Amino acid sequence: MTSTVDPSKVILWLQQPHNQSFWHTDLQVRHTQNGVGVFATRPIEPDTVLLSVPKSSILSAQNSCIANLLCDAQIFGMHALVIAFLYEKNVGAASPWSDYINSINLADAVLPPCMWGTRAKSLLAGTEADLMGVLDNTELVAHYELARRFAVQHAPMIPAPAELADLSKFAAVVLAVASRAFEIDHFHLSGLVPGADLFNHHPDGQGSVHFEALAEVCPDCGKLDCGHGSDDSGDFEDPQATDLLSDADNTDKDENSELCDIVSHTSIVPDTEIFNTYGPLSNAELLARYAFCVEDNPYDTVCLGKQVSAHRKRVNPAISRRLRWWSRQSEQPWLLECYVNANGTPSPQLCCVAKLFTAPGKKLSRSRLNRLTPSARRLIQQWCAQRKLPDVPITVQDATIAAQIRCIRENENRILDKCIAKLKY
Repeated sequence: MTSTVDPSKVILWLQQPHNQSFWHTDLQVRHTQNGVGVFATRPIEPDTVLLSVPKSSILSAQNSCIANLLCDAQIFGMHALVIAFLYEKNVGAASPWSDYINSINLADAVLPPCMWGTRAKSLLAGTEADLMGVLDNTELVAHYELARRFAVQHAPMIPAPAELADLSKFAAVVLAVASRAFEIDHFHLSGLVPGADLFNHHPDGQGSVHFEALAEVCPDCGKLDCGHGSDDSGDFEDPQATDLLSDADNTDKDENSELCDIVSHTSIVPDTEIFNTYGPLSNAELLARYAFCVEDNPYDTVCLGKQVSAHRKRVNPAISRRLRWWSRQSEQPWLLECYVNANGTPSPQLCCVAKLFTAPGKKLSRSRLNRLTPSARRLIQQWCAQRKLPDVPITVQDATIAAQIRCIRENENRILDKCIAKLKY
């Protein structure tokens, strides 16, 4: 994730009256070894609003200077947000988010993994990141070409951002925006919320605050209960009778629907960094969206689907019939469900498949599939050994990228070693 080069610009933006935002006085932004972080200066109780920004003040495609052009071009979601960011950056001080935009460090370009060099990518071959397509730049290139076509189409009216002349610069902006974006609602979709991205991600995903925004708003106007799409032909309802009952409730809902908040969900003691919760993301997912990973990620899994598939090609017809039957019983793509979780426990699907390969006889009941036999244990151990990554030197010049590669490879091998040890009698 790109760092914040000058957090004071963000705080200044939040304090400007026209932005109608709130930053809790018991918060302090400090420099840390990973950039900057938010710290508590006094005890903070659960359910305390630490940051509040109106949806009308967030940087989103719908709020941007090119909102109508993006809508006409049928560009939505993250694609629209990145393009909107580029054009807001391009207009400089004329943008209402100029202080916030200038706080983001784009000079020291951090590139997403799909833009890494050939050697770096090769060191992640066979990892979960590779399996998930994190190293494939096809989607990024398509996004780049879309942005360039948009710029060419509107160049007579609006100058094209300089970042559209270079794929690497564009990729750095995509990562900067995607790593900071929050899911807002059905109208804005994703957006940048000044101040919210100052809260770092906790290494094990267990943060003390979370982001809140009411998503269920009208996708056409962003309002709550606006009447868009309603059918006026329904039964008659006395407005005076219902208004008396619902005015107060609707006022609260309307106010909440207009805000993006950072709220504490645990007690926070002074002089501790306050972390946000990004959700149960594996290292492959963290690397894809935020360009970082963490040691011993509790949400990591290691898929053995490739090893299972290779073994399947070598079995006799009777076993093949079992597997075809199993495929018909499975609601999900079952090979992807054949994994080992972070503590080294094989998934239920993996256990069942190993039993299908090894159980004697012609008939099997579902209850028998849940009990691992010695032969099924040995087969899973064999798959784990095949899936392990070899020890190789991480010969990549960029120290940060080298550390991320090492982290992912070592974490996955540790998980497999745990599984092998756990299945021993």
